[in-house]
Amino acid sequence: MPGAPARNNLTPEAMDAGDRVHVYRQMIIHLLDLLDSILLLGTTPWTQYQQDIIANYTTAFQNVLNRLCDLWPMIN
Repeated sequence: MPGAPARNNLTPEAMDAGDRVHVYRQMIIHLLDLLDSILLLGTTPWTQYQQDIIANYTTAFQNVLNRLCDLWPMIN
């Protein structure tokens, strides 16, 4: 919508319920994508490179999950 602020530029305090739902939805999709990537890498014997990638994905997964938990009370 022209003139509307970009959703990713809103602070949590400035978000309405629709914006918060959008943020949660995007974070959950991101978590599922990360989990899928971790599981796909886990189907073969792991090289050091794959272990490093899994560690990075796991850290990213944890960071997004922590952020989602921090934001969860704001959806109400």
